[in-house]
Amino acid sequence: MPLPPVKARLPRLPRRHTPVANRPPETPALERGPADVVAARAQLGNAAVTAVLGGRPPDTTPQQASWLGQMLLAGQNLVGNQAVATQATAPPAPASPAPVTPTPKKPPPAKPTAQQATSPSAQAPDKKELAGDKAPAERAEKDQKAKAAGPRSPGADPKFQALKTDVNTKKKTVGASHPPAAAEAGAAQDAAEAPADDQEARGKAAHAEEMDAAQPKEFNKQDFVAAVRKAIADRAPKNLEDADNFGDSGKAEEVKQEVQGKVGDGKHASAQNIAETTAAPPDPAPDAKQVVPMAGDKVPPKPSTPNPTQAAPDQLPPSASDMSEGPAQVDQQMADAKVTEQQLSLENSREPQFDKAVKEKKTLESHSKKAPKKLRADESRELKETKATAAAQGITAMAGIQATRVETGQKVGTGKTDTKSKDEDKRKQVTDLLQKVFDQIKCDVEKILEDLDKKVDDQFTTKEKRARDRFTDDHEEGMRRYKADRYGGWNGGFLWAKDLLLPLPEEANRVYERARDTYLASMDHIISEIADTVEAELKRAKDRIAAGRKELKATVNNVPADLRTLGREAATDFEGKFDELKDTVNDKGTELVDTGAVKFSV
Repeated sequence: MPLPPVKARLPRLPRRHTPVANRPPETPALERGPADVVAARAQLGNAAVTAVLGGRPPDTTPQQASWLGQMLLAGQNLVGNQAVATQATAPPAPASPAPVTPTPKKPPPAKPTAQQATSPSAQAPDKKELAGDKAPAERAEKDQKAKAAGPRSPGADPKFQALKTDVNTKKKTVGASHPPAAAEAGAAQDAAEAPADDQEARGKAAHAEEMDAAQPKEFNKQDFVAAVRKAIADRAPKNLEDADNFGDSGKAEEVKQEVQGKVGDGKHASAQNIAETTAAPPDPAPDAKQVVPMAGDKVPPKPSTPNPTQAAPDQLPPSASDMSEGPAQVDQQMADAKVTEQQLSLENSREPQFDKAVKEKKTLESHSKKAPKKLRADESRELKETKATAAAQGITAMAGIQATRVETGQKVGTGKTDTKSKDEDKRKQVTDLLQKVFDQIKCDVEKILEDLDKKVDDQFTTKEKRARDRFTDDHEEGMRRYKADRYGGWNGGFLWAKDLLLPLPEEANRVYERARDTYLASMDHIISEIADTVEAELKRAKDRIAAGRKELKATVNNVPADLRTLGREAATDFEGKFDELKDTVNDKGTELVDTGAVKFSV
């Protein structure tokens, strides 16, 4: 708060001057009057101006912050320039109120004598004239001078706001100078190359579907039994000699060979579709992966340096450095009090304090003429330094923003290359798995079919021989009994010779038919077992195909999902890098603006 106005009333001077030697020693030199006012005003004005210029009044010691504020406010009342007003508006540190010096009591007026020199009478100034900044007119004048300095805060200055807008635009431009993260991830995967056997592997996976669709034919038991009956009928003995020699004739072996061939034909007919489809070479997949080479990072040009002139306030108006008001106000107060410098000089007043006040008044007048030039020189230097600093900081900030953008692009480029490699690795894994699974399916199915041949042949050979041996044994035993019964008598030789010339006797034919029926019954059982074996093995082959096809299909179906997951992971990583770019660019731009705002306000 400003100092209270100086309250002093000048005494009426006696018309005659009393020599110093005649004064009573206990009487004060002179009561406080216009000289005190001049001295105080001069001291305050000098102190205020000196404080603005960065120093302190000569022959004074540093005081408390509150005293400095009070001095500056007093100087504002006296000088009224914007620079002092700006300095004084800073809140002072808390301090104890300045002590108030009590006004000494007025001594009794000395009685004039004839020898005393006469001096002109002076009327004491009114209290309102010394009230300082309490007068509305004076406050209005000071408010107008403060406004004359213009807006000095960065928030109110159009130039600085234009600078801030320019920096924000550059931040947004650089921060958004990249494709979307998802597009970058997609570009990396588009550039991935498929393995050389990709189409072959996918063709095998498709061929497994065809293998699974192939169905075995039913093993025809009726045709098989009919074929066996026909083979046996074709080789039935025609006469007694054939019947007697049937076991050694090899005809039973011929039946076995023919029946075995029928078994093989039936087995092959049942497995034909599966075997042929499995053995067929798969057709390659028709669609090859299209490869799109990755484009390089398109780094935007380095942002231009913000205009440094926008980072410094305009030069203060002339009124801000006009210090003529202080001396003028002192002159006016002295005129109103009808006191002149000549009257207050030591020669006339014989009072050192009056003479000191006159000298300080002249110092104030000289100071008020010289100080504006120094203020303007300091202001010019400060503005020049502010602009130079802003230019250097702008260059550094824009270079930092550009370097951050380049670094981010390099990081994303490395990430894209890594994503491309991961995509290729994933495709290679899938291709290798398709090849492995299909080749294993084919191998297993072919092994089942190959083993089926041997299994059916062994099963038929073993069981058919047992049936054939029984057939031969039954026929030989039946013929032995038949011959013993028919040719065991005295006329046996005659009957034997006779039967050899005639067709096979009926009884001998029935012996063959009984043995044949037993053989056919055995073969019917054998054929049923072989049919079951063929069906079971073909089912095992089908189950193996189905299991492999399921694995292949799951692998193929999982590829898009796995690649999408890879793409999402890459996009998330790129998004994080772009966020870091945006944050870093924002920080550098904000730091530049904030630093400029501090310099702007100083």
